Amino acid sequence: MLSIRPIDLKSANRYVLDNHRHNGKVLVHRFSIACYDGDRLCGVAIVANPSARKLDDGRTVEVAHRRPIGFGREQQMDITIITE
Repeated sequence: MLSIRPIDLKSANRYVLDNHRHNGKVLVHRFSIACYDGDRLCGVAIVANPSARKLDDGRTVEVAHRRPIGFGREQQMDITIITE
């Protein structure tokens, strides 16, 4: 069963670097969430301030990395949780 839990930035960055080496690590974030299938970590989303200063109005965020492994339920679940 899939579940969403918070994850610290260090662990989220480690997951991204281990599974998607072409992406660099995020230095500052607002929050990060993780998708678990039982006890298996199967995806993370790192949400940060917008990189464009004009968009940084205090209400806008940017999804810095969204990295599920596999396709299907994990991708759909993390997009839904972030946009809500």
